[in-house]
Amino acid sequence: MEMKSKYNIGDILYSIDNLKIVKIEVSSISIVTTKEYTHVYYHRDGGYRCFSEQEVFGSEAELIAYLKRAEDGENSEC
Repeated sequence: MEMKSKYNIGDILYSIDNLKIVKIEVSSISIVTTKEYTHVYYHRDGGYRCFSEQEVFGSEAELIAYLKRAEDGENSEC
């Protein structure tokens, strides 16, 4: 079985933390897999919180576009 993350160590990602857009430099990646699912988590230096692959974006513009689609009811994950 091959597992691959969408992003790599050193990539700059964007997410929401404490109701603010945050910029994250990926310092490590965790992959958790079972028979039922696989989850990918991104970690940054100096932070306790990890970010799941579903809540990170490659640019601030992608994140804002996602939020706008959610506001319009277009994202099935929301």
